[in-house]
Amino acid sequence: MCRGDNRCMLTGASDFRGGGFRHIEAAHIIPQATNRNIGEEGNKFHSAGVRTVLSMLAEIDLPELLSDGLIHRLENIMTLQHDCHAAFDDLILWLKPVEGIQDTYSVHEAFQGLKAVEGIPDKVTFSTTTRYPLPHPALLALHALCCEVAWMSGAAEYLMDIERRMDETRVLANDGSTADVLMKALALVET
Repeated sequence: MCRGDNRCMLTGASDFRGGGFRHIEAAHIIPQATNRNIGEEGNKFHSAGVRTVLSMLAEIDLPELLSDGLIHRLENIMTLQHDCHAAFDDLILWLKPVEGIQDTYSVHEAFQGLKAVEGIPDKVTFSTTTRYPLPHPALLALHALCCEVAWMSGAAEYLMDIERRMDETRVLANDGSTADVLMKALALVET
């Protein structure tokens, strides 16, 4: 909390301890759950595989970062107000480094309007007057990649389901039970 002056790194809102009205929490960029239960035989190989893939995508030594208590290092933590933390963890809010501007990120949302409701700007620049390190850009980029893949794959499944249902539905039912297929097909034509 000292690194960010008891403020949310996205909104600038102050914590109760800093005279504000928000709950500011520590948010892991790479979740702690990534490192849980890796001692169990069934999870050991799965976790190692996930960590290897994440390391290739992040272009940093993730296994070292995720080992033991190092997952709690400040480079993997942001201080966020509660709702921003939940959105970040749920992969509906992410940050992408702005090329050429150190510690500056564009803020992206899965649902339009989220940033406006929470008071999050389109860009944020992290800074500190302390000796404590800021979040690691590669970890934020990896989180952003995970968010985008999750949303792209969800969209792909949705579109494939619509296409499959359109292929299966040769004639619309008189009782209206296939109206959603028609509505979704028309929505695709509009875009």
